[in-house]
Amino acid sequence: MRLWLRFLLFDRPDRQSTTQLYTDMRLNETPNFDYGSLVDIGESQHSADQWPTYVVADATRSRRIADPHRPTRVALLFQVYLAREADWLLFDMPVYIRRMLEGDDPR
Repeated sequence: MRLWLRFLLFDRPDRQSTTQLYTDMRLNETPNFDYGSLVDIGESQHSADQWPTYVVADATRSRRIADPHRPTRVALLFQVYLAREADWLLFDMPVYIRRMLEGDDPR
C-alpha cells in the first residue's frame, strides 16, 4: 500500500478550519510527527534555511484513499496538522492530547 503525506495548516487557534500546505507527498515509510515538535516546510527551489517553521498542533490522522497515481488501488493518507510558529502560543492543548500525555487516556 502506498503512503501519502498531507500538511494542513490551522487557519485559527480554534482549529475549525485548515488550509493545505503544498501538494501531497509520497512516502516510503510511516511518518512520525510528535505533538509540539517543530517542522520546517518549504518549496524545493528555496534553500531549507529560508523555509518557514511550523509546530505540530494536533495528532496526525490517517485514512484510506484511492491512490492518486493508481485510482484502482488503495493508499493511506497521513494528515499532519500544523500551526505557524508565531501563532503557537495562542493554541490551547487539546484535552485528549493532555490526557494521553498525562497517562490518563481512556482508550
